[in-house]
Amino acid sequence: MSRQLFTLAIPETSSGARAWMDRVRAEYDRDFANRVAPHFTLVFGDDSVPEADYLQQVQTIARATAPFPFACRRAVIGTDHQDDTGYAFLAPDTGNSEILKLRRDLHTGPFSGLLRPDIPYVPHITVGRFASVETAKQICDSLNASSLDVSGRITSLTIVAKDTHGSIQEIQVIPLSGGRT
Repeated sequence: MSRQLFTLAIPETSSGARAWMDRVRAEYDRDFANRVAPHFTLVFGDDSVPEADYLQQVQTIARATAPFPFACRRAVIGTDHQDDTGYAFLAPDTGNSEILKLRRDLHTGPFSGLLRPDIPYVPHITVGRFASVETAKQICDSLNASSLDVSGRITSLTIVAKDTHGSIQEIQVIPLSGGRT
């Protein structure tokens, strides 16, 4: 059975922020809420890089990257490049450039061919998936009317595998251990 590997940054947050994200995802993103923790996806599903090479690339970048803070204080609308699906994303205002750099660093070496420049990347945590962009807009407006503040630190990278049945399995958690800030 073929499986795709993904690289995620599962943020460390307060228990209150995590509980809030879990509640929102349970209501608006039921498909993934029980399969994987809230996260930033840094490398999207791939099965072309041998697993040992995949793990080595993520380990190399993690060793060169220092943990960093992030904060998401707004929900933004996301769209799907394949259909009319709308999303509610938590977008970081603090940590955005660090996430973009980490993603760029990961897409070097054996991952250089995995980058999809035709699909814009906006760092985000998905908290809702909807049949239309209009519904996503309504939910984002509602979330933004609250005191939205999900903050914490990115301290590790998590490699997960997704099989052809959609099951997600954690493969390895790799601490960020670089000396830069």
